[in-house]
Amino acid sequence: MSHPIPTLVNKTIHTTTTTTALPYLSLPLDPLTNLLILFSIPLLALLARLRPRAPTHPLSQHLLPWRTDSWAALYGLLRLSYDNKWGKDRNAWVLSRSLHAIWHDAQRPYLGRLLAMGVIPLSIHDGGMRTERYEGWKVTWERGWPRVQWPMYVQARRRACFEFMVVRAEEDEARGRFVSDLVTRVVEGEAGRDERYGVTMREAPPHPGMIRYSWYNRPAKEEVAMQVGARSAVPALLPFLKDEVLEKGYGERANSLSVFVHNNDPGTIPLLELSSTKIVRVEAMHYGACELDSFVFGMAQDAGLEVIWPERMCREAALAEMRECGLPTEGLKSFASSVLEQYR
Repeated sequence: MSHPIPTLVNKTIHTTTTTTALPYLSLPLDPLTNLLILFSIPLLALLARLRPRAPTHPLSQHLLPWRTDSWAALYGLLRLSYDNKWGKDRNAWVLSRSLHAIWHDAQRPYLGRLLAMGVIPLSIHDGGMRTERYEGWKVTWERGWPRVQWPMYVQARRRACFEFMVVRAEEDEARGRFVSDLVTRVVEGEAGRDERYGVTMREAPPHPGMIRYSWYNRPAKEEVAMQVGARSAVPALLPFLKDEVLEKGYGERANSLSVFVHNNDPGTIPLLELSSTKIVRVEAMHYGACELDSFVFGMAQDAGLEVIWPERMCREAALAEMRECGLPTEGLKSFASSVLEQYR
C-alpha cells in the first residue's frame, strides 16, 4: 500500500543584520591618552588592511547576469561561481565553505556531474568526526574600543547532509523518477542500518513553497542534533571538554530558495523564482563518515538522468551574458582537465 507524502505547515526564514557605527574620535589633550592613540596606529592600519576591497563594479551590475532568461547561461554562471569561488561581491548565491571544498576536491567529481544533469547543489556537509577552526581572528568595536576575538576550534561529530535543487521535475520523466526514488527507496535489515537517510522537500512556487517529507524515509526529529561536540580557543583542551549541541536537527523544517540567494531575495534569479522547483534535503541518520554527493549521484544515474547542461556550452553562454552586461571575463578558471568528455 503506498502512502502519500504528508504536507506540513509552511515556515518562512528571516535573516536580520545589525551594524555598529564607528564613533567620532577627537584628539584629547591628556598626554597618556595621546600616547595610547599613538601606539594604536599600527592596529588601525591592520584593521584597514583587513577590510574587504570594494568591487571594481557596483554590486548591482555584478548581479545583472543572474537575471538571465537563458537556462544555459544560468547553469554556466553557477559553474563559474563554484569554479572561481566567487564571493558575495559578485555572486547571487550564498554558498557554504564545505561546498566549495568538496567541489574543488579532485576525488569528488559528483557535484559537477550532478549540475550537468540539472541538479543544483546548494549545501553539503560530510558526516563523521573532525577537528577544525571555525572562527578566525576577529576585531570588533564595542563602545568605541577595539575588541580582539581569539580563534575558536571545534571537535565534533556530525550527521551528513546534502541540499540540492531539482528544477521542473514534473516536465521530465527521469527527473521525476529521481525525486520519487529518493523519497520511496527503503533500506531494510541490519545490513542497511548505516545506509538509512531522511528526506525533506520544499516545493515552489509560490514562494516560500510547501514542505513535504518522505513517509518511507522520515527525517530525524529536531532533538537529534546535526552536530555535537566541544568548542575552545585551546585545541589541546577539546578532548577533555563536555559535548554540547552545536547545531540542532532540522526536523521537518526545510530551507527555501531565499536562504541561498543574495540578500534573501529570490528575485535575484528570476528563472528559479518563477519556475517549479524542489529543494531536497537528504540527511544521514547516523554520525559516521558519509559522502552523500556520491550517493545522490548514483541515484541520479539509476533514475536515468542524462547530461543536459554540458560545461562547454553553458560556460560560453554565461560568458556571453557577462559581456552583454559589461562585466570582465578575463582570468576566469576553465573546467578541470579531469572532467569527463561527456560532462563538457
